[in-house]
Amino acid sequence: MFFRRVSPVLAWLGWIVAALVPGTALAKVGIGDPFPTWTLLDLAGNEVHLGSEDRVCLLYFLGSGCTLCADLASRIDTDFVQGFTTADVGVYAIDSLDGTVDELERLRNEAGVRFPFLRDGSELTAACGISWHAIVVLDDRGTIRYLTEGANAGIYDPSGLRETIDHL
Repeated sequence: MFFRRVSPVLAWLGWIVAALVPGTALAKVGIGDPFPTWTLLDLAGNEVHLGSEDRVCLLYFLGSGCTLCADLASRIDTDFVQGFTTADVGVYAIDSLDGTVDELERLRNEAGVRFPFLRDGSELTAACGISWHAIVVLDDRGTIRYLTEGANAGIYDPSGLRETIDHL
């Protein structure tokens, strides 16, 4: 990877340009599309291979330093992590703003969650054409079965998520 860290200001600027300038829109993934196979690191430096697991995965794209993100991560932990075993469903928070490990550990501790936080996710977010505050559910073949953006703007729907996961 050419760039390992993208400043939050540059990440936001990229999104604004992509949204406003004709012909610069990012390729957007949707329900039924294959999720890109991607490797990210957890906070301990271990590799996590997304899109290639043989189990259902819930991915929460968040921003480091976001208090609302900590609140939603806590709700996801309560609604899903406590109700499923790790063999059934993998739950991951992906930092879309490339915050530091310390920032992400602080956010994870504030949220009081047990599921892994993955770092350096800005390239993945851009490749998918989604914004942070998105929730994505992948089936066991890496196909997107649920996608919502603006999760912190009142779009978080635990019953819709559970229904999707239960059918997988």
